[in-house]
Amino acid sequence: MKITFRTFICFFLLAIFSLCFWLRFSYPQLAFFNSSINRKQALHISREYLKQRHVDVEKYKTASVFMFESQANRYLQKTIGFEGLKEFTQKNHFDMFFWIVRFFQEQKQEEFRMTISSSTGEIISFNHGIASTDDRIKIEEGNAKEKAIHFLKEKFHFNPDLYIL
Repeated sequence: MKITFRTFICFFLLAIFSLCFWLRFSYPQLAFFNSSINRKQALHISREYLKQRHVDVEKYKTASVFMFESQANRYLQKTIGFEGLKEFTQKNHFDMFFWIVRFFQEQKQEEFRMTISSSTGEIISFNHGIASTDDRIKIEEGNAKEKAIHFLKEKFHFNPDLYIL
């Protein structure tokens, strides 16, 4: 079937109208989206974080993916509405959008996985997975508790007097 010029123009105008309609009614849902950090920056941030911990990042392959909290987004929109969601994310600095960067070696279980905020570049989570058969340093319970409390105080201004440990 040959498309005439007139039909092509009609479809083109319909597509433009549809795009304008979508931008008007759907696009504002992304008003709170901030992607100041791109894939390259997220990879750089994660490499520097591992280098500070004396990890030879050149031995590892990398994979990175952009993700968002779809379940939290859906739940918050249904319970407090879109305006409430915007207010909640801004007030609580809640990151709905983030990068997951993975450092791994093929056919080995060890890997490093980091979640990086797409708006601030802050490392939200860090995981170092190792094989279940690898040796581990044994830490006494009291020493482990002291290290954990020290870490929480340093990173999160934790006050252990307010909690039962």
